[in-house]
Amino acid sequence: MSPPGAIDDACVQALRDALAHRRCIGAVVSISLYSTRLCWYGYYGAAKLHGQLVALSEPPTVGGVRVDGIDYIPEVAMHRIQPCTEGWRDMTPIEVRAADELLRELVGGTA
Repeated sequence: MSPPGAIDDACVQALRDALAHRRCIGAVVSISLYSTRLCWYGYYGAAKLHGQLVALSEPPTVGGVRVDGIDYIPEVAMHRIQPCTEGWRDMTPIEVRAADELLRELVGGTA
């Protein structure tokens, strides 16, 4: 497991994806700041659970709903989601549980 802030292969891949799509590099770099995070920013994203990071190549489906954007960081109580064709909003408790389950599926381990 990489220590918080460490740059590993998945983080490098997420950064390459962001650069390829000329998106906000700051959002990708900030992935390394938290031990658990699920994020998607239109063209790139990551799933990180207890320091284990996986770069996402397609939008995640949370609770059966495909999203255009998500920023889920339980450590700092950030629970934002943008379902397809909708605007950004706070996640419901059901979506939070679904995001936790998805993180376990994508990355493995226990939350």
